[in-house]
Amino acid sequence: MSTTTQLTAAPLPYDRARAPAWFLGKTGAARRFVLNLAPLRYAFVAEKGGPIAELEHGQAPFLGRTWHLSRATLHEALRPPLADDLCLFHSADGSGVGTTRLESRAKAISEALERWAYYETVSGPDHVLYGYPYANSTKGMAAFPGIWSRQARRLAMAESFEYHTADAWWNGALDHWSVDRDDSTVVFIEQPHFAGFVALAIRCLELPDYVAAYGFGSGATPEEAEMKAQLEASRVELLLEHRSRAANPRPPVLLEEQRMLFLASPQGHRLVRDRLAASPWRGPIPPKVVFDGPVKGPWSKYTHVWRYALEPIDLDSQLGRFAA
Repeated sequence: MSTTTQLTAAPLPYDRARAPAWFLGKTGAARRFVLNLAPLRYAFVAEKGGPIAELEHGQAPFLGRTWHLSRATLHEALRPPLADDLCLFHSADGSGVGTTRLESRAKAISEALERWAYYETVSGPDHVLYGYPYANSTKGMAAFPGIWSRQARRLAMAESFEYHTADAWWNGALDHWSVDRDDSTVVFIEQPHFAGFVALAIRCLELPDYVAAYGFGSGATPEEAEMKAQLEASRVELLLEHRSRAANPRPPVLLEEQRMLFLASPQGHRLVRDRLAASPWRGPIPPKVVFDGPVKGPWSKYTHVWRYALEPIDLDSQLGRFAA
């Protein structure tokens, strides 16, 4: 049985008497009514002429309940030749987790369409306009099949701040507050430039080579941010469990996978514990927006894609990046 089944589905209460002033003072992002048109706009993405070549579905026990998992893969002509380099993550272009099959499917398709937009524009004639020379990744890009593009922008902004906040904290520029759970630690990171909460979940593992799995999340409330972070960390935990059981796991080629495996190792986790024990040692790093706008193309037939790109922070030469 996977250890990911051990946490209850809902985050436990927070001891606000011990919480720092910046945590208590956060009001969070305002909740809004969201009209999701995925059942209509995504109805034919996998049919003849649509961009999706394959949709997969499964289930997994995370956080004390069963979740639906979906993967979406674009047609070969829409993908770059990098999928074969992956040895930890699946090569699908989009993945999604949800309480229902429909929710997970919509999230996977949205992520795949977002990747399609990135693949086509990163080397296109407007790559400078979109800020790729300064922030060349899909971090801060989001797709949402609504009537208007506002929700896609909110999702893109939240993701961009998750990764920027993680790296700024890792490099000593932001404060944090840790909350211990039975099988994990949740770290809320101070981010004065973002209305919501940003959380890092660190799940404890007892594997031969890996002792921790990490996940980030953001939300209008601390509970929402923790749930997203715990879900992401649980998915990483499952990947590490599979890799630990493999007879001859292939060494990672991509830097993102190398960084994940290092931080999951005893040596990497010691660095994380050292950071948790330290106070900020650098001054604030105000986020710098390099692009904030829609990304239009053939994918716009199905969804709104928005890019909210923040300039990567100036790194500490010893620590490097944590997430972005």
